[in-house]
Amino acid sequence: MTDNAAYEVPSAGGLFRDAQRYAQASSPASRQPTDTGAQASAQPSSQSLNIGAQNVRVTQFTAVGLTRARNDFLHTLLDSTFKAQTFQQVLHESREAAGKLQALGIAKQVSVALDKGPHDGVRVVFRCEDGSR
Repeated sequence: MTDNAAYEVPSAGGLFRDAQRYAQASSPASRQPTDTGAQASAQPSSQSLNIGAQNVRVTQFTAVGLTRARNDFLHTLLDSTFKAQTFQQVLHESREAAGKLQALGIAKQVSVALDKGPHDGVRVVFRCEDGSR
């Protein structure tokens, strides 16, 4: 039994690198003002980043606050998060895994957070309150 369970797998995702490049390219500080003599209208950039379609890979997940669940059981239960290939799938699988933790009575409440993980991947953090067992 453990308070914090963490698992890692190798990855090759580039979501955060791509998002950083996009943010730098579209930030107002990176745009050079041009003096045309006329009043320039400030229009927001029409570019958008569809993060749902970005290829990502979950490299790590952490379950914080679970003291009564065994690591191997958690790994089996939350393994589907590692199979997600897009950001949208990661969100979906993370929600499904949180629902499983609650449905099985392992956790009363579960919140899910996504963070930058090792090897340019995504880390999924499950913050849990122990269930009634």
